[in-house]
Amino acid sequence: MEIKKDRIFGLDIIRMLAILFVMITHAAKFIPAKYAKYYSALYYDGVGIFFVLSGFLIGHIFIKQMESKGLSLEEMKNFWIKRWTRTLPNYYLILIILFVIQYNTIQYNTISYLIFSQNLFSNMQHSFFEWSWSLSVEEWFYLLLPLFAFILKLLRFSLKNIMLIIILGGLFIIHFFRFTYLFSINDFKYEDFEVIRYSVFYRLDGIMFGVLASYIYFYYRGFWDKNRKVMFWMGIIAFILSNFLDKVIGVNNFLYRTIELSITSITILLILPYMNSIKTSNSKLYKPITFLSITSYSLYLINSIVQMGLAKIVEYYDVNEYYNIVPWSAMFVICYTSFWGVSILLSYWFYKYYEIRATNYLRKKFLPK
Repeated sequence: MEIKKDRIFGLDIIRMLAILFVMITHAAKFIPAKYAKYYSALYYDGVGIFFVLSGFLIGHIFIKQMESKGLSLEEMKNFWIKRWTRTLPNYYLILIILFVIQYNTIQYNTISYLIFSQNLFSNMQHSFFEWSWSLSVEEWFYLLLPLFAFILKLLRFSLKNIMLIIILGGLFIIHFFRFTYLFSINDFKYEDFEVIRYSVFYRLDGIMFGVLASYIYFYYRGFWDKNRKVMFWMGIIAFILSNFLDKVIGVNNFLYRTIELSITSITILLILPYMNSIKTSNSKLYKPITFLSITSYSLYLINSIVQMGLAKIVEYYDVNEYYNIVPWSAMFVICYTSFWGVSILLSYWFYKYYEIRATNYLRKKFLPK
């Protein structure tokens, strides 16, 4: 696989960790119930990491593009084309595949998946494409950022002030309604938290924290560079603290659940300056880390299909009953390692033979020469 020279290895590490955390969580289906408590110590919000990293990268691209070329309708169109030619081909192909293999479970609201409205304001878990929830968050961010920026431009704000208004205003509004929703619940349950975790409106703040990082990086580079080590260690402390609180307080604690998602976002924001300074590496881990980073989008889409396929092949609907028949060690090797191996292999093929080709073709076709 060709690795471009302009890649930033530190950000590849973050992206690699994000997809590994997602995979670890999805692989939990192949862990016996009696070991699940210990395995859960490996959990972390991988999607939350993706959100902040995406906000940082896309936010920087947007600011740089608009500062150099202006905030025009033409540049907005080019921004959307670049983003959607990267994300939509994979998404719609996986959606078609799921339509075919899960036609018997398709629901009346399936059309919502075509326009990313399946989880705008509500939880859409236990659907035939439940892991698409995070992609809806991303796509609505891509759509709304240029639109709000253009509206504020009509009011004659500078781009710097436009971005600051969007970032601070977005964070305030999202957190206000998130806290309002949670405080309106009399008997708080984890299911109530899932509405917050999996809906577009309540999760856009993760991406906005990333955009805040890109704002600081672009407009206050001296502060960014000078304080990157201090911020990194603050991020590590926040990471340790959030994991400690998660394990000690428990999943149903109301106070912690109101701030957990924000803690994750702030943690990643704090480590970004230092990680962004790591341009390359001579480590033997350089290639595997970069490989997982490059294929992470395909891997995110494919791994759950592999999980479902393995579950059906071994009739894995009653985990504990199955382990009474087949030794745990054998089932662990067969299911757990197959999940990882098959997912990574398929994602590589998917990236090499479809994702990159589809993106390049569409950009050549729709972007100006």
